[in-house]
Amino acid sequence: NVCHSYCKNKTSINSSYEITINNQTIHTNFKQGTIYMQYFGLPRDEKGIIILPESNNGYVEEYIEYFVKMKIFEKVLTNGDDPSASNLFQYYIAKENEYKTLALTDAKFGRLTPNSYKRLQQSNRMDRLVYELMFPNI
Repeated sequence: NVCHSYCKNKTSINSSYEITINNQTIHTNFKQGTIYMQYFGLPRDEKGIIILPESNNGYVEEYIEYFVKMKIFEKVLTNGDDPSASNLFQYYIAKENEYKTLALTDAKFGRLTPNSYKRLQQSNRMDRLVYELMFPNI
């Protein structure tokens, strides 16, 4: 039940090999062989704190900051500690939404390299060339 839904071994019924993970230890019923794993978690430092991925423009960090502030003011409003906090709560909701879009864009496109842009440009040229060859007199 802790396997990812795309795990190829999740539905393997006829295999005599077994692998179990207990805390941070892998146990197998075989002594030799290869185990392939793909990790989907976030990296952590030696203290167990999540390491935030670096982004080109820093929008991921800004988004997390506004998200945390919005959650704090949400608790303040829910507890009724400060009724005047609703203005700041609305402000942080707006900022969190704004930076969420920027952070997603920054995270997705931050991995592109100059070669990625060149391949994209060549692909676009080839697409245009197909239409130019189809309609040469236009």
